[in-house]
Amino acid sequence: VAERAARLAAAMADGVGKGEVTIRMRLDDRTENTQLLRIAVIKGLLGAAVEVPINVVNGDRLATERGLKITEVIEVVDTDEEKSISVQIDSLAAVEGRSIGKKAYLSKINGWEVEVPLSETIMVYSQVDKPGQIGKVGSYLGDQNVNVSDMTLSRAAGAGSEALVVLKLDGVPSAEVVAQCGKIVEAGLGPFIADLSKM
Repeated sequence: VAERAARLAAAMADGVGKGEVTIRMRLDDRTENTQLLRIAVIKGLLGAAVEVPINVVNGDRLATERGLKITEVIEVVDTDEEKSISVQIDSLAAVEGRSIGKKAYLSKINGWEVEVPLSETIMVYSQVDKPGQIGKVGSYLGDQNVNVSDMTLSRAAGAGSEALVVLKLDGVPSAEVVAQCGKIVEAGLGPFIADLSKM
């Protein structure tokens, strides 16, 4: 969960150079060793930007060398259902994930509540929620030979309000296709693409 949430946060922040990263962990035990979770977040943030495998020996050093200042915040919760981990990069991106059973789920993006498996390739953007918006993007992606296998929409209020859209895709579209999707719906946020299929 931690690595996948961080990968999406990094995509939303247009990759991670220098910056403040806050990892919020909602755990059932304050004494739990958080090192493995922190290293998983670092792996998700830095991803392919480093040429060596990231592990517990070198993770913190690699993050420091790349100008990341990482802060951990731990909150103790009572039940497994309340456990989660969130990754915030400056004011650019905040992504929360949790495990449900043995699967990783995305539960919040920049305050928007969602429930989406953290797997495959996902595209995230916001739009004004009005008739035809999803269809326009779906048709365009279909024309580009990109299949939408699932979608989730989270609205701020009713019809006509801003909505966050998360599309699960069968494949990774080009940067040009992703940008065009944003133009089609006049996206306020994004679109961002994160390939979680090989994690």
